[in-house]
Amino acid sequence: MPKTRFLIATVLIAAIIPPVLSPHNARSEESASDEQAIERAARLAVMQRSIAEYSLTIGALAKPVELRKTPVLRFTNPIRGAADGGLFLWEHEGRPVALACIYRSTDNIRWDHEFQTLSDLQITAIRANRIAWQPPASARFKVLPKVETASETVAARRREAGEISRRFSVRLLGWGEVNRKNDELRLQDNPVHRWGDPNGPVVDGRMFLFGEATDPELALLLEAHRDGAKTVWKYTVARVTSAELSVRFDDQEVVAIPVWNHDPRPDQPYLTVFSQPEPATN
Repeated sequence: MPKTRFLIATVLIAAIIPPVLSPHNARSEESASDEQAIERAARLAVMQRSIAEYSLTIGALAKPVELRKTPVLRFTNPIRGAADGGLFLWEHEGRPVALACIYRSTDNIRWDHEFQTLSDLQITAIRANRIAWQPPASARFKVLPKVETASETVAARRREAGEISRRFSVRLLGWGEVNRKNDELRLQDNPVHRWGDPNGPVVDGRMFLFGEATDPELALLLEAHRDGAKTVWKYTVARVTSAELSVRFDDQEVVAIPVWNHDPRPDQPYLTVFSQPEPATN
């Protein structure tokens, strides 16, 4: 074979056949993957110890609220430097009543604790024998305009909830005049949590998230409420960011959420406690 044709053939074969990793390189990649998994599991353990420092009660009778120890979402936000975080829920009588995001601070050493009530009753959170957060009753579910009654089957309600969620849109408007934005947030394809009792007043419930990267900025809660002989869809929204937000349904603004200016008072529906150290291991 002439030299030129031999070189062309060699190049073509090299392009077709992928390079074979040496056993050393394969072991290195496997080792790196194992190390990343170990680090990720260690960060989850920190989040779980952090969230366990808070004990919640609800209502005037201070009934205990159950924490879901596994986060319904793990997220990152390279745009704003959040390397890892988890979204946790507390539930009462089968419904989510509060959420918390535990995530790495921008210094990548300490952790921020972000809280949002989802309840129409007062929540009290105790940490180290002190009130850490005590939001008033604030969540109100409203009937959705121009939405038919909810279906009787789970499969049909799943489809309806997805269609309703896509009729919402959310824009992140920034943190005041010095840091204005006008970014449309992305709706995650599937709800991160579902609840309901076919024999109760809330037949079905689903939580959808709008976010930046995978970082949640707003929670949309849809519930199918039993109303006499029919079942109707209702909604409420909850901020998961200190930024200003505009929530629209069918291109009409339905909720305007102002900037949260790092107010440390515990009696607010939304609160972030910044730069918390890692809790000690037991």
